[in-house]
Amino acid sequence: MSYYTNVKWSLSERPFLAIIRPDSLALSRVNITFVSPAFEVARARENIKHAGLLEPVGIVEWEEHLSPYDTVAKLLASTTSSPATVYLDTTLRFFIASALTNILAPLDIATSVSDPEIVTLRSIKSSAEIDIMRCANMATVEALRAVKSLVKPGATEDQIAAWTFRALEAAGLRKTWVLALVDDNAAYPHGEPGKNKKVGEDGGMTRLEPGMTFSVEPGVYVMGEFGIRLEDIVVVTSDGEGFGAARDFCVGEQEAERGEAGECDVNEKFGTI
Repeated sequence: MSYYTNVKWSLSERPFLAIIRPDSLALSRVNITFVSPAFEVARARENIKHAGLLEPVGIVEWEEHLSPYDTVAKLLASTTSSPATVYLDTTLRFFIASALTNILAPLDIATSVSDPEIVTLRSIKSSAEIDIMRCANMATVEALRAVKSLVKPGATEDQIAAWTFRALEAAGLRKTWVLALVDDNAAYPHGEPGKNKKVGEDGGMTRLEPGMTFSVEPGVYVMGEFGIRLEDIVVVTSDGEGFGAARDFCVGEQEAERGEAGECDVNEKFGTI
Protein backbone atom coordinates (compact mmCIF):
# COMPACT_ATOMS: atom_id res chain seq x y z
CA MET A 1 0.00 0.00 0.00
CA SER A 2 2.73 2.47 0.89
CA TYR A 3 4.29 2.13 -2.57
CA TYR A 4 1.09 3.03 -4.43
CA THR A 5 -0.26 5.67 -2.02
CA ASN A 6 2.75 6.87 0.02
CA VAL A 7 0.62 6.32 3.14
CA LYS A 8 2.54 4.60 5.95
CA TRP A 9 0.67 2.23 8.26
CA SER A 10 2.02 -0.37 10.66
CA LEU A 11 0.68 -3.93 10.53
CA SER A 12 -2.22 -4.67 12.84
CA GLU A 13 -4.91 -7.28 13.36
CA ARG A 14 -7.34 -4.53 12.31
CA PRO A 15 -7.18 -4.16 8.51
CA PHE A 16 -6.41 -0.73 7.08
CA LEU A 17 -6.94 -1.03 3.33
CA ALA A 18 -6.61 1.08 0.20
CA ILE A 19 -8.94 0.52 -2.76
CA ILE A 20 -7.61 2.02 -5.99
CA ARG A 21 -9.95 2.30 -8.99
CA PRO A 22 -9.72 4.01 -12.39
CA ASP A 23 -11.36 7.41 -12.58
CA SER A 24 -14.41 7.09 -14.83
CA LEU A 25 -13.86 10.59 -16.23
CA ALA A 26 -10.09 10.46 -16.77
CA LEU A 27 -8.33 7.18 -17.53
CA SER A 28 -4.97 8.65 -16.51
CA ARG A 29 -6.24 9.25 -12.97
CA VAL A 30 -7.39 6.99 -10.16
CA ASN A 31 -9.76 7.21 -7.21
CA ILE A 32 -8.38 6.07 -3.86
CA THR A 33 -10.58 5.01 -0.95
CA PHE A 34 -9.10 4.04 2.39
CA VAL A 35 -11.00 1.64 4.64
CA SER A 36 -10.01 2.46 8.22
CA PRO A 37 -10.91 1.33 11.74
CA ALA A 38 -13.22 4.06 13.06
CA PHE A 39 -11.09 4.85 16.11
CA GLU A 40 -8.02 5.27 13.86
CA VAL A 41 -9.60 7.73 11.42
CA ALA A 42 -7.89 10.80 12.91
CA ARG A 43 -4.47 9.17 12.52
CA ALA A 44 -5.41 7.98 9.04
CA ARG A 45 -6.34 11.51 7.95
CA GLU A 46 -3.03 12.82 9.28
CA ASN A 47 -1.02 10.15 7.44
CA ILE A 48 -2.94 10.76 4.23
CA LYS A 49 -2.31 14.50 4.56
CA HIS A 50 1.45 13.94 4.84
CA ALA A 51 1.41 11.54 1.86
CA GLY A 52 0.81 14.47 -0.50
CA LEU A 53 -1.64 12.57 -2.72
CA LEU A 54 -2.81 14.41 -5.82
CA GLU A 55 -5.65 11.98 -6.59
CA PRO A 56 -9.17 12.20 -5.08
CA VAL A 57 -9.13 10.46 -1.69
CA GLY A 58 -11.99 9.08 0.38
CA ILE A 59 -12.17 7.39 3.78
CA VAL A 60 -14.72 4.77 4.80
CA GLU A 61 -14.84 3.78 8.47
CA TRP A 62 -15.65 0.41 9.98
CA GLU A 63 -16.75 0.14 13.59
CA GLU A 64 -15.02 -2.17 16.04
CA HIS A 65 -18.05 -4.46 16.44
CA LEU A 66 -18.55 -4.81 12.67
CA SER A 67 -16.59 -6.55 9.90
CA PRO A 68 -14.13 -4.58 7.76
CA TYR A 69 -14.78 -7.07 4.96
CA ASP A 70 -18.52 -6.32 4.99
CA THR A 71 -17.59 -2.65 4.68
CA VAL A 72 -15.43 -3.36 1.62
CA ALA A 73 -18.14 -5.55 0.08
CA LYS A 74 -20.83 -2.89 0.47
CA LEU A 75 -18.54 -0.23 -0.97
CA LEU A 76 -17.65 -2.29 -4.04
CA ALA A 77 -21.21 -3.51 -4.56
CA SER A 78 -22.44 0.08 -4.70
CA THR A 79 -19.73 1.37 -7.02
CA THR A 80 -18.78 -1.61 -9.21
CA SER A 81 -20.67 -3.29 -12.03
CA SER A 82 -20.53 -7.07 -11.78
CA PRO A 83 -19.05 -9.33 -12.90
CA ALA A 84 -15.78 -7.74 -11.86
CA THR A 85 -12.34 -8.64 -10.60
CA VAL A 86 -10.50 -7.12 -7.66
CA TYR A 87 -6.73 -7.46 -7.91
CA LEU A 88 -5.01 -7.99 -4.57
CA ASP A 89 -1.52 -6.69 -3.94
CA THR A 90 1.03 -9.49 -3.58
CA THR A 91 1.98 -8.25 -0.09
CA LEU A 92 -1.57 -8.51 1.29
CA ARG A 93 -1.71 -10.89 4.26
CA PHE A 94 -3.46 -14.21 3.71
CA PHE A 95 -6.20 -13.82 6.33
CA ILE A 96 -7.33 -10.57 4.69
CA ALA A 97 -7.14 -11.95 1.14
CA SER A 98 -9.09 -15.06 2.16
CA ALA A 99 -11.83 -13.08 3.91
CA LEU A 100 -12.24 -10.71 0.95
CA THR A 101 -12.41 -13.61 -1.51
CA ASN A 102 -15.15 -15.34 0.49
CA ILE A 103 -17.31 -12.26 1.02
CA LEU A 104 -17.04 -10.91 -2.55
CA ALA A 105 -17.74 -14.18 -4.36
CA PRO A 106 -21.56 -14.08 -3.81
CA LEU A 107 -21.55 -10.56 -5.34
CA ASP A 108 -20.00 -11.93 -8.56
CA ILE A 109 -16.80 -10.08 -7.76
CA ALA A 110 -13.75 -12.29 -8.12
CA THR A 111 -10.36 -11.74 -6.51
CA SER A 112 -6.99 -12.41 -8.07
CA VAL A 113 -3.35 -11.72 -7.31
CA SER A 114 -2.17 -8.58 -9.09
CA ASP A 115 -1.62 -9.24 -12.78
CA PRO A 116 1.84 -8.73 -14.36
CA GLU A 117 1.04 -5.20 -15.57
CA ILE A 118 0.26 -4.05 -12.03
CA VAL A 119 3.28 -5.83 -10.56
CA THR A 120 5.46 -4.17 -13.20
CA LEU A 121 4.51 -0.75 -11.84
CA ARG A 122 6.47 -1.64 -8.74
CA SER A 123 9.23 -3.89 -10.07
CA ILE A 124 10.40 -1.58 -12.88
CA LYS A 125 11.58 1.73 -11.49
CA SER A 126 11.11 5.06 -13.22
CA SER A 127 14.11 7.32 -13.81
CA ALA A 128 12.91 9.53 -10.93
CA GLU A 129 12.78 6.54 -8.57
CA ILE A 130 16.26 5.43 -9.64
CA ASP A 131 17.56 8.94 -8.95
CA ILE A 132 16.12 8.75 -5.42
CA MET A 133 17.74 5.36 -4.84
CA ARG A 134 21.07 6.61 -6.21
CA CYS A 135 20.94 9.65 -3.93
CA ALA A 136 20.26 7.47 -0.87
CA ASN A 137 23.12 5.16 -1.84
CA MET A 138 25.58 8.05 -2.27
CA ALA A 139 24.55 9.50 1.09
CA THR A 140 25.10 6.09 2.72
CA VAL A 141 28.58 5.75 1.20
CA GLU A 142 29.60 9.20 2.47
CA ALA A 143 28.25 8.40 5.95
CA LEU A 144 30.25 5.15 6.11
CA ARG A 145 33.40 6.94 5.00
CA ALA A 146 32.94 9.43 7.82
CA VAL A 147 32.46 6.67 10.40
CA LYS A 148 35.44 4.67 9.13
CA SER A 149 37.84 7.31 10.42
CA LEU A 150 36.37 6.96 13.93
CA VAL A 151 36.70 3.18 14.25
CA LYS A 152 39.74 2.33 16.36
CA PRO A 153 40.71 -0.62 18.59
CA GLY A 154 38.42 -0.62 21.62
CA ALA A 155 35.38 0.82 19.84
CA THR A 156 32.27 -1.22 20.58
CA GLU A 157 29.59 -2.37 18.18
CA ASP A 158 27.06 -0.10 19.90
CA GLN A 159 29.36 2.91 19.49
CA ILE A 160 29.93 2.18 15.81
CA ALA A 161 26.18 1.80 15.26
CA ALA A 162 25.48 5.12 17.03
CA TRP A 163 28.14 6.94 14.97
CA THR A 164 26.72 5.48 11.77
CA PHE A 165 23.17 6.42 12.70
CA ARG A 166 24.19 10.04 13.35
CA ALA A 167 26.22 10.17 10.13
CA LEU A 168 23.24 8.93 8.11
CA GLU A 169 21.03 11.58 9.68
CA ALA A 170 23.63 14.25 8.93
CA ALA A 171 23.59 13.07 5.31
CA GLY A 172 19.85 13.70 5.20
CA LEU A 173 18.56 10.14 5.60
CA ARG A 174 15.72 9.44 8.03
CA LYS A 175 14.21 6.31 9.57
CA THR A 176 17.43 4.35 9.05
CA TRP A 177 18.44 1.07 10.64
CA VAL A 178 22.02 0.28 11.62
CA LEU A 179 23.65 -2.98 12.71
CA ALA A 180 27.40 -3.00 13.45
CA LEU A 181 29.12 -6.36 14.00
CA VAL A 182 32.76 -7.04 14.89
CA ASP A 183 34.94 -10.11 14.27
CA ASP A 184 33.33 -13.50 14.99
CA ASN A 185 30.05 -11.81 15.91
CA ALA A 186 29.75 -10.88 12.24
CA ALA A 187 29.59 -14.60 11.40
CA TYR A 188 25.97 -14.45 12.57
CA PRO A 189 23.82 -12.64 9.96
CA HIS A 190 22.30 -10.43 12.68
CA GLY A 191 24.87 -10.90 15.42
CA GLU A 192 24.84 -13.13 18.48
CA PRO A 193 22.26 -11.98 21.06
CA GLY A 194 23.67 -10.21 24.11
CA LYS A 195 27.09 -9.46 22.63
CA ASN A 196 28.63 -6.01 22.21
CA LYS A 197 32.13 -6.79 20.99
CA LYS A 198 34.99 -4.33 20.74
CA VAL A 199 37.21 -3.80 17.73
CA GLY A 200 40.46 -5.66 18.37
CA GLU A 201 38.96 -7.78 21.14
CA ASP A 202 40.36 -11.33 21.39
CA GLY A 203 43.06 -10.53 18.85
CA GLY A 204 40.47 -9.52 16.28
CA MET A 205 42.65 -6.81 14.72
CA THR A 206 46.17 -7.52 13.47
CA ARG A 207 48.33 -4.96 11.71
CA LEU A 208 49.40 -6.27 8.32
CA GLU A 209 53.13 -6.21 7.64
CA PRO A 210 55.11 -6.71 4.41
CA GLY A 211 55.78 -10.38 3.81
CA MET A 212 52.61 -11.63 5.48
CA THR A 213 50.54 -14.00 3.39
CA PHE A 214 46.96 -15.12 3.79
CA SER A 215 44.13 -16.53 1.74
CA VAL A 216 41.10 -14.70 0.41
CA GLU A 217 38.27 -17.21 0.08
CA PRO A 218 34.95 -15.81 -1.15
CA GLY A 219 32.32 -18.52 -1.49
CA VAL A 220 28.72 -19.15 -2.43
CA TYR A 221 26.88 -22.11 -0.91
CA VAL A 222 23.33 -23.18 -1.76
CA MET A 223 22.29 -26.16 0.35
CA GLY A 224 21.18 -29.12 -1.74
CA GLU A 225 22.30 -27.49 -5.00
CA PHE A 226 25.93 -26.41 -5.23
CA GLY A 227 28.83 -24.67 -3.59
CA ILE A 228 31.85 -22.84 -4.95
CA ARG A 229 34.78 -21.15 -3.22
CA LEU A 230 37.80 -19.33 -4.59
CA GLU A 231 41.04 -19.64 -2.61
CA ASP A 232 43.48 -16.92 -3.63
CA ILE A 233 46.75 -16.65 -1.71
CA VAL A 234 47.92 -13.05 -1.42
CA VAL A 235 51.09 -11.47 -0.06
CA VAL A 236 51.48 -8.10 1.64
CA THR A 237 54.18 -5.93 0.04
CA SER A 238 55.58 -2.57 1.08
CA ASP A 239 54.95 -0.90 -2.27
CA GLY A 240 51.77 -2.65 -3.41
CA GLU A 241 53.46 -4.42 -6.31
CA GLY A 242 52.81 -8.10 -6.87
CA PHE A 243 54.96 -10.82 -8.40
CA GLY A 244 53.82 -10.20 -11.97
CA ALA A 245 51.75 -12.51 -14.15
CA ALA A 246 50.83 -15.92 -12.80
CA ARG A 247 52.32 -18.96 -14.50
CA ASP A 248 50.00 -21.30 -16.39
CA PHE A 249 49.69 -24.98 -15.54
CA CYS A 250 47.75 -27.81 -17.11
CA VAL A 251 44.60 -28.86 -15.31
CA GLY A 252 43.72 -32.43 -14.36
CA GLU A 253 47.10 -34.08 -15.04
CA GLN A 254 49.46 -35.73 -12.61
CA GLU A 255 52.59 -33.78 -11.64
CA ALA A 256 54.84 -36.44 -13.13
CA GLU A 257 53.17 -36.09 -16.52
CA ARG A 258 53.78 -32.33 -16.57
CA GLY A 259 57.53 -32.41 -16.12
CA GLU A 260 59.69 -31.24 -13.26
CA ALA A 261 58.34 -27.69 -13.17
CA GLY A 262 54.81 -28.72 -13.91
CA GLU A 263 54.55 -26.17 -16.71
CA CYS A 264 52.85 -26.69 -20.05
CA ASP A 265 51.57 -24.79 -23.03
CA VAL A 266 47.98 -24.04 -22.09
CA ASN A 267 47.10 -22.80 -25.56
CA GLU A 268 48.44 -26.01 -27.07
CA LYS A 269 46.29 -28.12 -24.75
CA PHE A 270 43.07 -26.14 -24.73
CA GLY A 271 43.31 -23.53 -27.48
CA THR A 272 43.65 -19.82 -26.91
CA ILE A 273 41.90 -18.70 -23.71
